Amino acid sequence: MPRSWQVCFNHECPQCADCLRFYAGRQVSEQREWGPAIYPSALKEGRCDYFTSITPVQSATGFTHLFDKVSTLHVAAMRRELKEYLGGNGTYYLYRNGHKFLSPSQMEWIDDLFKRYGYSETGSFDRHEVTLHY
Repeated sequence: MPRSWQVCFNHECPQCADCLRFYAGRQVSEQREWGPAIYPSALKEGRCDYFTSITPVQSATGFTHLFDKVSTLHVAAMRRELKEYLGGNGTYYLYRNGHKFLSPSQMEWIDDLFKRYGYSETGSFDRHEVTLHY
């Protein structure tokens, strides 16, 4: 979780078992002494407006071999489109080298990019993982 993300420690909340904020609060390092949090007063009539459901999603990291089976005729254009979609050159390399997770919608966009250029076999990602979505 990002350090700026609000966590919760309210074990009396009826939603805590399914709340990502509560789960994140249980994972806080003992060395951490302060940070943003959801206060118990956020719980009103058994509901919390800050409740964030734990939703596992299939993510991917890295795509160092994404263009291996792509014709050299298309590689530059496809890479340019992908860089633009991912937010620029620096962000592109964070995703490419596996430092950032690709969401399911990003993976779908990449698959569509391959289809637009006439490739039935889409690019491959270095690793797939189930991550928590928030």
